Amino acid sequence: MNLAVFILLIFAMVGIVDKIIGNIWSLGEEFDKGLTMMGSLTLSMAGIYCFAVMFGHSITPHIDKISNLIPFPPSILSSSILATDMGAYSISQQIDGLPSMIIFSGILLSSMLGTTISFTLPIALSSVSKDNIPILMNGIVYGIISIPLGITAGSLFIGINFIDYLICITPILVICGLLCFAIYKFEKATITFFTYLGKFIQAASIILFSVVTLQCFLTSMNIVPMDLISEILIIVFKITVIVCGSFILSKLVLKYLMKTIMALKTKLRINEVAVVGLILNLVTSVSMLSVFNHMDKKGQLINSAASVTIAYILGGQLAFIASVESSAVFPYFVAKITGGVISIFLASKASKKFVQSVNQ
Repeated sequence: MNLAVFILLIFAMVGIVDKIIGNIWSLGEEFDKGLTMMGSLTLSMAGIYCFAVMFGHSITPHIDKISNLIPFPPSILSSSILATDMGAYSISQQIDGLPSMIIFSGILLSSMLGTTISFTLPIALSSVSKDNIPILMNGIVYGIISIPLGITAGSLFIGINFIDYLICITPILVICGLLCFAIYKFEKATITFFTYLGKFIQAASIILFSVVTLQCFLTSMNIVPMDLISEILIIVFKITVIVCGSFILSKLVLKYLMKTIMALKTKLRINEVAVVGLILNLVTSVSMLSVFNHMDKKGQLINSAASVTIAYILGGQLAFIASVESSAVFPYFVAKITGGVISIFLASKASKKFVQSVNQ
């Protein structure tokens, strides 16, 4: 078991003990919060995961033809638009031959760019107030700029050779550049696109979940293999437990490390809510978005950038990766932390000029 997962599992067990003895440390209720995530995780992941694996199986025989059409691995495209636990890893596992390429594309790339496109950005646009959308989008840009650097750092620990790295990083640079250009030059159109993308993904996840549910009761349908359904349910269970541990850890950090939080507030020159947002980002950017409108402008910019890179590093994404590819956890940490530090630095440096332009 990976050390980070083991630590979060210990915190989850502490929450269970507190729940048994009557929630005297107020950690049992944090465990309950984590448990409530199981339903939404199952709804959003179960169907998409099962059909992503099946899709990967179906295109495997044609992968040589697809590879001849583009000068880089096809998984780069799927991992640029899908989150790790929403099909990117499963597809990469089916169509990438080398283990290093599976980690590069299905984990490092999808955990940042794919997660931003398919999950973070659509949810963020429907969560923050209209007045704060411009600063959100600009923060996202600084996060996207940092993605190639984070991936490069993580790639040092996966055994990928330099030529393959260059072949893979080039389209990523192009995609990130085009996305940043679209946000800056066609902001309204980009916002509209991601808003509808979010609605489409939500509808697709519900429809595919419904198919999987029917399959469980009407086995004669024979659409989704039952062992695949069992696999994703076990993964969702593991993710839920780790999320419980993450919530408990966050609670303890906010309770006992307030002096450190205040020091970080002074160092970054942001308000307390923005510092708390950075901590929440480590588990899930969804929690950070719930307090986004209460941050100062600089804090909003920094948290938006961090939501692209360092978000989910201690949450469900970590649990998923530990479940399917435990050897990738360390490169994953290196990539996310490197990207996170760079994105926060860039957003912090750009904040003065940006906030002045907003105020004008």
